[in-house]
Amino acid sequence: MNSGEAESLRSSAQSANDDDAVIELDPAGLIKGFNAAAERLFACHSLTVLGKPVAVLLPGRTLEKVFATLLENLDSKRDIESYSTNYQRPGGEMLKLWMIAVPLTHQGDRPMGLTVIARNVTSAHRTSADVTAQDSLYRTMVETTREGIAIVDADFMIRFVNTRLTDMLGCSTTQIFGTSAEAILFPADVPMVRKMAARRRQGISEGYELRLKHKDGSAVWTWIESSPIPDEMGQAHSLIMFTDISDRKRAETVLREREAVFRGHFEYAAVGISRVGLDGTVLEVNPAMCRITGYEIDDLVGHSFSEITHPEDRIPNGETLRRVATGLDRWAEFDKRYIHRDSHVVYAHVTISVVPDPHGAPAYLAVVVQDVTNAVITANTLHLLANNAQDLIFRYHFGVEPGFDYASPALESLYGYVPDDFPAGVDPMHCLLGDTQAEAMYAALGSGHASIAPLSFQVAHKDGRKIWSEARVSAIVDATGETIGMEGIVRDISQRKAIEDQLAHQALHDPLTGLPNRALLIDRIAQALARLERETGVTAVLFLDLDGFKLVNDSLGHAIGDKLLQSVGERLRGAARSADSVARLGGDEFVVLCENLVDPAEAMTLAERLLQDLAVPFDIAGHQLFISASIGVATTPAGDPDTIMRDADAAMYHAKKSGRNRCAAFTHSLHEQTSRNLRLASDLHRALERNEFRVQYQPLLSLASGEVTALEALIRWQHPAEGLLFPDEFITVAEDAGLIVSIGAWVLIEACTQTARWTQHCLELSINVNVSAYQLTDELIGQVTTALSESGLPAKQLVLEVTESAVMSNARAGISVLKRLRDLGVRISVDDFGTGYSSLAYLHDLPVDELKIDRAFVQCLAGTEADAAIVTSIIELAHTMGLRAVAEGVETLAQASAVRSLGCDSGQGFLWSRPVGPESVPALLKLRPHAFKSSDA
Repeated sequence: MNSGEAESLRSSAQSANDDDAVIELDPAGLIKGFNAAAERLFACHSLTVLGKPVAVLLPGRTLEKVFATLLENLDSKRDIESYSTNYQRPGGEMLKLWMIAVPLTHQGDRPMGLTVIARNVTSAHRTSADVTAQDSLYRTMVETTREGIAIVDADFMIRFVNTRLTDMLGCSTTQIFGTSAEAILFPADVPMVRKMAARRRQGISEGYELRLKHKDGSAVWTWIESSPIPDEMGQAHSLIMFTDISDRKRAETVLREREAVFRGHFEYAAVGISRVGLDGTVLEVNPAMCRITGYEIDDLVGHSFSEITHPEDRIPNGETLRRVATGLDRWAEFDKRYIHRDSHVVYAHVTISVVPDPHGAPAYLAVVVQDVTNAVITANTLHLLANNAQDLIFRYHFGVEPGFDYASPALESLYGYVPDDFPAGVDPMHCLLGDTQAEAMYAALGSGHASIAPLSFQVAHKDGRKIWSEARVSAIVDATGETIGMEGIVRDISQRKAIEDQLAHQALHDPLTGLPNRALLIDRIAQALARLERETGVTAVLFLDLDGFKLVNDSLGHAIGDKLLQSVGERLRGAARSADSVARLGGDEFVVLCENLVDPAEAMTLAERLLQDLAVPFDIAGHQLFISASIGVATTPAGDPDTIMRDADAAMYHAKKSGRNRCAAFTHSLHEQTSRNLRLASDLHRALERNEFRVQYQPLLSLASGEVTALEALIRWQHPAEGLLFPDEFITVAEDAGLIVSIGAWVLIEACTQTARWTQHCLELSINVNVSAYQLTDELIGQVTTALSESGLPAKQLVLEVTESAVMSNARAGISVLKRLRDLGVRISVDDFGTGYSSLAYLHDLPVDELKIDRAFVQCLAGTEADAAIVTSIIELAHTMGLRAVAEGVETLAQASAVRSLGCDSGQGFLWSRPVGPESVPALLKLRPHAFKSSDA
């Protein structure tokens, strides 16, 4: 009931009977209003009772009990209470009083006092007007009260409801009158109501919360109190009063939810939160505060944070707390240090604010603590690093007077400046970078780039030196997005620049001779060819390969070989024209690029001059070395650098095959041969898998008996397009293509397998197999072992023929492999003896069994005595060393007679038989041809 309703009730009561006493009480039960009717009823003046407890009206337990009950209504949820009691006036007259208590206007959920209306109902002869007035008063009270009222009979049927209750339920009186009271209850609360009704019948009366069912099915929260009243027949009825507490329940729900949210934030916050009394006493802390300080909740609550504050921070922190606690400041934030429980320092950022009570007075302080220890340590570390870093770390502002906000000491150590050295009005960046570089950097930052990729530039030292530096710069922008400065790191990269220049030189130059390497040479050739499109003249490439350089390396060592290469490079530079480029491709290969020649013949003239200069002996570490070269010359027009280099390389190989120490110009026929070799190399990769190779056999005869003692296996290639090819047409190609090892392995197995079959007719028959220089590796030992094992041929019947040049191309390794083959029982023959290095020292070390005299010497036997002397010397050398001598290329009876008379052991040649297929060998083995009878085979 609001104040207007209470005033209406009082006015109605007074208008009904001016003898109704009206007494107003405050929440403490003190009298603050006393009307004239009250003075008459209680026989006392208002001045004697105002401000005093209601019990002073008349001593006696009855009245005290009545008013004590009335005062209890201050904390109840009921708006109207009625009581009747006996009252004895001071003169002894006994009165029957009827009293009504009405709460005054509420503040929140609590009333501000009571208005008590007391009426003398002693007289039994009340007039009908009195009855009408009383009924009117009751009706006004029931219909205007804030509570819903219902009268329920003993059967729990509703016999009366007021308007307030129907409004609460959203229905009319007729809809609920005469129905069961359970019909207006929320179904879940019916059991509780029955339980409370049973307790009331036992004499226990108590209020409780109850949900009524609104017409729309929603719940209406109420506070219910009931009182027993008799009807006209004396039947027990119940007067039930319902106070709508839905708003309060909703507020409680919201409050609980907010409390849960707050408690969740409080308990699980990452920052420390605490409530601190105005005197500095800790009232409550969250777990994060415990983690930050290392203390438990009980260690902090009831104490002061000053106890764990760093001594140097106590006084300034205490003054800040005082100002906030006394209201001088509404809030404050500051940095402070705590002493952790384990004694280390905790750096914290603290925010405090005052929390008021309901009346606006300061209640306590809310303190939020953020642990910034890591940030402080990092900042201190960064500051330490910046002050000790070799790189310049800076922050720079633009504007009318640009300059450094911060520059690490490296500004002075690197460039000789301190920030104050730059004169007023001068942009320091222009001093350091120069106008062009500084403006370029400003433009990049001003164009919206948040940061600039690393820039390399030269910075001017204070003493004038230029220092190569690299900067990483980021823009500093204001709230409007305008660039107002920059920050970054600058480092000295002078040493790196020098290394880069050195690496760039090394990438394009030969490290041994300092000459341009292949990459730089190709670039220069490309440039020369491009110039030819605009100019006239001839460009030539001279490709040089040193003859016999490997022998120098093998005999004198790589150190002498390297010095020789350096000397060759210097001599070539001296012999070439100043405009020519001399390059080293690697190994013993050099190239000279010549431009602006009159005609191709001039290139050949220059090549001849280079050969003449190289013919002069080199004096290297006390050794006088003679060296020659094979030079290939290719001239424009040529399509591209690779083409002209390829042509010059092909011409060089032709010069080397033609006898070395000579020049050869690239020709169309040479190009055709090179192209054919390329095709053959491609076809060779498929020749083995297509079974295109064949082996033919040529006999070796004993010159004494005329019997066939051995066969030489000679490979042929049945090319699908070019027909039968002989070894001199494809072996070199196979060697260059890296296929000779696999081809040689196939020949070994094929020859050994065939010979093992033929030993049935000739038990001591041997098979000679040629071995290339490329095969003289450890792999050959495995291949020989496999061939002998799979064929069943005895090792002593296998003879490996190797040229003297093949062995000497890698003497140490070659001799080692031959010795291990000899240990297997295999015999070794030196083929084409007399045409190679003819090093008697190495020959003495070679594990050989026979020497094969080259056909060139045999065919000269019919000439001069000098020609015969060479063959004689070889035969005598062989016999002196305990070796057999074999004459190759015997084609006439005269040659056969000559080598036999000179004591040669065996002979081989067309005189007796050309190479034949394996199917013809058995017949050949059965013949015993006379040693001096020619054969037409």
